[in-house]
Amino acid sequence: GRGGGEQEVPHIPVVYQDEHFAVVSKPAGMLVHRSREASDRVFLLQTLREQLGRHIYIVNRLDRAVSGLMCIAFDSETAAKAQEALSRNDSTKEYVAI
Repeated sequence: GRGGGEQEVPHIPVVYQDEHFAVVSKPAGMLVHRSREASDRVFLLQTLREQLGRHIYIVNRLDRAVSGLMCIAFDSETAAKAQEALSRNDSTKEYVAI
């Protein structure tokens, strides 16, 4: 690693992407967004904004310790519709513990 306690910024794999949203593979150990309690300097939200070169909206979250697929939207309307679909159980969530 580098000196100064800096965290290395990983490349986030994009599994699917169209004009409205993308599905990305979040690595274990990474926070989705800033937290007052965490001293982390690398977050999924900011990393993806820089990597994709555009504003993004998080549709679903995963805990720091969990790796897995996350949906991000490129506009607030798409994000709201996707979050509503998740809350209505129009989708399936599957968790695998190893």
